[in-house]
Order: sequence, then C-alpha cells, then structure tokens
Amino acid sequence: MGSRSRTVFTNNRNGWNRLSWVPSRIWDFSARYTLMLLLIMGGMPQQLYLGRTSGQVLEMMGAAAAITWSWKPWCIWECCDKPWINVNNVTAGLDAVLSENLFGQHIVQETVSAALQGHLLNPNPPKPLVLSFHGRTGTGKNFVSRMIAESIYKEGLSSKYVHLKIADRDFRHASKLEEYKESLHNEVFYSAKKCPRQLYIFDEVENMPPGLLDTIRPFLEYRSYLEGVQFNKAIFIFLSNTAAREISNYALSHLQASKQREEITLQSLEPLIEQSSFGSAGGGFESTRLIDKYLISHFIPFLPLEASHVRKCIKSELLAHYIHSDDTEDIVEEVLRQLQFWPKGLEIFATKGCKSVTEKLNLALFKRHRKRKIANQEHSEKEL
Repeated sequence: MGSRSRTVFTNNRNGWNRLSWVPSRIWDFSARYTLMLLLIMGGMPQQLYLGRTSGQVLEMMGAAAAITWSWKPWCIWECCDKPWINVNNVTAGLDAVLSENLFGQHIVQETVSAALQGHLLNPNPPKPLVLSFHGRTGTGKNFVSRMIAESIYKEGLSSKYVHLKIADRDFRHASKLEEYKESLHNEVFYSAKKCPRQLYIFDEVENMPPGLLDTIRPFLEYRSYLEGVQFNKAIFIFLSNTAAREISNYALSHLQASKQREEITLQSLEPLIEQSSFGSAGGGFESTRLIDKYLISHFIPFLPLEASHVRKCIKSELLAHYIHSDDTEDIVEEVLRQLQFWPKGLEIFATKGCKSVTEKLNLALFKRHRKRKIANQEHSEKEL
C-alpha cells in the first residue's frame, strides 16, 4: 500500500470509526468529571444540615466512588483499559478496513482477523498470539500490521502499548548483540508487567542479528508465567521477506496451471514458509527455537500483486488525496506504465507491489498539472 496519513478510529458499537476523536474525547472527559463532581458534592457531609442522615451520605459517597472506579477518571491519558484498548474491534473494524484497502490478499483477510478475534476474545488464551508475515516488498505486510495496531489501540502505532522494532534502525550492529538481547528482554518483560495487552511488531526480521529473537522465546511459551508476569494476552508480529521467492514461485506456477488465485490456501504455503524460515542462513530466524518449538501461531503468506491489484492501489491513493477526475483511468494506466513487472516476457506480477505507487502517482499528477498550466498560458496568450 502507498504511504498515507495515520488512520484514526473512534469507538462505537460497530468498532472504531475513521474519524478524528480528539474533540469527542475532551467532551467525554468534561462530562465525566462534571457528573462525578455533582455526585460527590451531593454526598458531602454538609448535606447533613439539610436533613440527610450519615447513612445516606455514606451511600451517596459509595455510589460516587463506584462510578468513579468504573469510569477510571485517572485515565486522562492512555491507560490499559477502555476506551484506549478495544479488543472487540477486530470483528467489524479491522475486517472492514482490510476489505476496503487490502488488495489481492485473500489468505491474509481470511486468517488475520480470525486469529486476532480468537485470541483477543479469549479471557485466558494459552499463549501469546504470534503471527509471522512473509512476502515480497509492497504486498501489504506493514499496512496490515499498522491496521491491527489502529484497530485495537486508540493511539495506533503511537500507543505506548505498541512496540515497533525495525532491524536496520534498532538492531544495526551485530557486535551489540548481547546489549540488544538485554534491552529487548527488559522491554518485553516490564511492558507486559504494566499491561498484558501489548503489541510487539518486528520489521525486517531477515536483517536482525542471528540469535536476537531467541531472547523473547520464554515469553512465547504455552502458559508462560515468569516472576509473576503472564504474557498470554500479548501479540507478536514478525515481518519478513524470507520465503518471498517460494511464495512468488508457487503463485506463478499456480496461475500458469490455469488455476484461480483465490484457490491458493494457507495450508499449501505455510509448510514452504516454515521450511524456508527455519533453513535460512543468517537473519532473525537463524539460531532461534521459535520455529522448531512451534511457538509461531501462523505463517501468513502475502502473495505477489498483479496489475489488477496495483490498479486498485492507485485508485485508492487517488481517493486518499481527494482527487476526482474525468481522466482517472488514464492516470491509472500512466502510473502502471511506470512500474516494473515480472517474469520477463509475461509481466504478471508487480516487482515492488504497491510500494512505489505514491511516488509514481505524484509524478504523473505533477506532469499533468504542468501540461495543463502550459496549455492555459498558451490559450491566454492567443486570446491576447
């Protein structure tokens, strides 16, 4: 998917709506504190002079305390509870966003929401949910992980309960492996201690120092319980290009056999991904016990995108920029012509998926704007 501004969701009975929620949050807190103040003042001891008994005063103060506890007024800023965390939103909110914005990934849509729903709605899951996303660049791995964060946490990726680790940014030096291990172990342990509903996203796993991920293995075990801290409600997501070639070749062979893309199943690709990840030389999955101890819940393939899917990405990007034009189809085709496809001679799959759509679209729109400007100038000069 192309890069976009952060989608913000607000909570209603159907999930987060894609609206700005800051003004409503201010109103919610104002109403909350006003009502609590009235309740507490209604139960203040000075009301004894108006004929209330001490028992009535205590009852009203108890009711005020109960409502205060239920509303959690100390959560002025983000805390580990509603409305900041919505475990029910994957049923409607995430499904809707993926259906509208994720193209060509039927396996992802079928698996991710179901896995999240089963985990989040279970009051006591046996272990953390561990999802491993695999596929070529531009197929939607980062987009889906971002949508997961924004569907569960009101602050999205900015939430203090969401931890995004990028290999080339956070773990750049192999010589600092032991330092990274200690830091990562402490971050996972102490964050889960504060709030069990944590989301950890590891991007570019193939570029992580070998052995680093093994430091979080104890947290992923079944019924893991370390020093009084449980990790079973956490979610771990790994993003990797590992097995991208195997996934792409399988999809190509499938289409060349005149089979439908939607007939490709998770069961057919998951063993290939698992085998490729386990046998990879170098990278984050090397020297870890995450795979052979079956701690990864699902290996999820992101299929290479065809021209029809990239076309939808371009149209979606146009809508995101509020651009409505009579020549939309011409713009889409112009952008498609700037993209590379493979294999040579067949040109079925986009080499970079939707990754460079935004840049190519901006270029196409700029060229059109410049041509239109020049044409208007020439027309004005003729009139003069």
